[in-house]
Amino acid sequence: MYQNNINNNCLNNENQIENSILVRLSIYLVCIYTILSFGFLIYNELNEIEFLINSFIYLIFITIGYIWSYIFRNSKQYFLKFLLALLMIIFMLNFFKDLSSNLYDPRIPLANLLITLLVIHSYDLPKKRDLLYSLLSSIIVFITLSVIITNPIFIIFILGIIILVFSSINSLNINIKDLPNFLFNFNINVIMGFIFFLIALLFYLILPKPQAGYYFKTVLAPKSLKEEEPKNLFQKQKESKQLNNQILNKEYTYKAFKGEVDLNNRGLLPHILLMKVKSPILTYIKGVHYSYYDGKKWKYSENKDSFISSYETSFFELETFNDIYLVNNYDEITVYFVIQEDMPDILYHIPIIYQAYIPTENLITKDYNFFSDYPLVKGMTYTIISKVPRIDYNDLNNYTIQDYQNFLDYIYKKNKKELYKNLQIPDNLPTEIKELSINLTKNENYFIQKVNKIKEYLEQNYKYNLFIKELQAEDAVYDFLFIKKEGYCEQFASAMAVMLRTIGIPTRLVIGYAPDSKDYLTGFINVYADDAHAWVEVLTPYGWMPFDPSPVNIDQKTLNYLQNLKSFSIFKNFGFNEQDLKNISIIFKIFINIFIISFIIYLIKISFTLLNFINLKNFVINFTNKHNLEDIEKLSKKELIKVFNSFFKYLRTSIPYENNLTLREYYIKLKSSKINLEKQENINKIITLFEKIIINYEKIIYKNN
Repeated sequence: MYQNNINNNCLNNENQIENSILVRLSIYLVCIYTILSFGFLIYNELNEIEFLINSFIYLIFITIGYIWSYIFRNSKQYFLKFLLALLMIIFMLNFFKDLSSNLYDPRIPLANLLITLLVIHSYDLPKKRDLLYSLLSSIIVFITLSVIITNPIFIIFILGIIILVFSSINSLNINIKDLPNFLFNFNINVIMGFIFFLIALLFYLILPKPQAGYYFKTVLAPKSLKEEEPKNLFQKQKESKQLNNQILNKEYTYKAFKGEVDLNNRGLLPHILLMKVKSPILTYIKGVHYSYYDGKKWKYSENKDSFISSYETSFFELETFNDIYLVNNYDEITVYFVIQEDMPDILYHIPIIYQAYIPTENLITKDYNFFSDYPLVKGMTYTIISKVPRIDYNDLNNYTIQDYQNFLDYIYKKNKKELYKNLQIPDNLPTEIKELSINLTKNENYFIQKVNKIKEYLEQNYKYNLFIKELQAEDAVYDFLFIKKEGYCEQFASAMAVMLRTIGIPTRLVIGYAPDSKDYLTGFINVYADDAHAWVEVLTPYGWMPFDPSPVNIDQKTLNYLQNLKSFSIFKNFGFNEQDLKNISIIFKIFINIFIISFIIYLIKISFTLLNFINLKNFVINFTNKHNLEDIEKLSKKELIKVFNSFFKYLRTSIPYENNLTLREYYIKLKSSKINLEKQENINKIITLFEKIIINYEKIIYKNN
């Protein structure tokens, strides 16, 4: 029974009142780091300043809470506990209110609830276990953030929280009894911290993000999209058009999205991240297509807008508005878009759109292209469900010219207007273009062979060059094919589309993005401004199929430009752009400051440990020099307990004490290990006195029990 008393007197207990300012300060740092991380990361993800502002407000309240809980740590605070319970109920009700407007995406309301509870709990932290709850709550907040944040910067925040958490665990003095063991435990904690970081990183990678097939109905609209007061349709259209025009004039916006493709236009795009796309396949991201070619520009064949209303909030059925001719066999895929910069009102997608979940009241269709009634502002997310035909390539490769003509006859009966507009060529189109097309394909008996023949001819005989001069001929395709013999994607795609039209194969020019990699950390496809691309869609029995005639034969000047533009390609592969690097620089500085503060706390803790050990040693040595065995009998109960604790703590710094030992067994261990204590001053007298102290201490224990 006296063994239990030793444990109670000598070992820390989590139920004791925590008086250490260092312990409270270290856990306070973890909490403020968590709150600031929450505000910054959500702001960076959604571009909503509200979260950043709230995090600073939370910071003020939690600071007051930690000061309050320290001052009143010995008080029961029943009224405060009652008040905190009421606040928790209020915030819980607010959580359910927020949840009701985010039924498909509860992540943000949940993270916000956890932060508010962390702040409320800071006012009632009397014991060590309460502080441990705060520590655990901070970790849970980071776990919640890991299923929200898509930016790889989050890895830096994970590293920061791990360092702070392990510094806090060290400050709790759970396993630290002396300086040598303290340093040894620190080394082990460094190793364990590294292992924990790897586990946390793996955990972050495998946790389900808002992605295709998981949050398939996710729709998230930033505050800038929500209207504070009702506006009539005319006002909305006017504001939308003004904002859309501003976005179309931004340096990173592909000019071909303005409603026409001017083949005499020049322009280079920066390497800026525009959107993150979660898709089961890495493929083209379509924006719009153009069917009318006038010799210098591509335009919409029809400019009439048709409005599509939502059957329910943010949900649109779009299959009936497509001009495709679906076969019975297809795969249904879900693609999730996270907008990173303000973008035009085009509904980017992977063909063929079947359903859309987007935060808007109406969609607009024009010439079988889809648009939102409001631009895609930064922070918006939307989901597209597409149908991708299962193509039997053996069947397609064996499709003869006669088979294809029969297919076109079927399309003619179904929608001759659609067929004609995708076969349109200018009346004054130079005859050399048609002659070239016929000569290249005249010996091919199969439809797909004719298509590939023209595609391969362009790839093999023309050079990709971003720095071509202005048009020298009346027709842009003629200028490309017979004069310059070099150009960029728009020239290659235009040439293929027009050449195929001259031999009776319907085509259209497509403008969008051609991303080339996925983010290794999040699984998202990163779409950059300089991924803008033009390709061709060819009408086949399987619907509109993409063909890209742009070659790998690149002009040296263009190649140098692209290499310089993407000089930090390693960062691109991990999802970083220029703005991300600036953010990383800021975060790195914050991280260094936090590390320095943590290291200072660590040094202070070492200093306190050393000072405590020196005071303990001096007390034992002085007591030994001044007292004899007879003096032990004269000590009061309080003095005896103090002397016992001092001797016990001092001796176990050299000879460890196991919990399964009695005091007398430990004394025997001291005597048998005396050789390890010989360098200590008066060690024989210390051990002899300790035996007498034990005997008298046991008398007190037995008397009390």
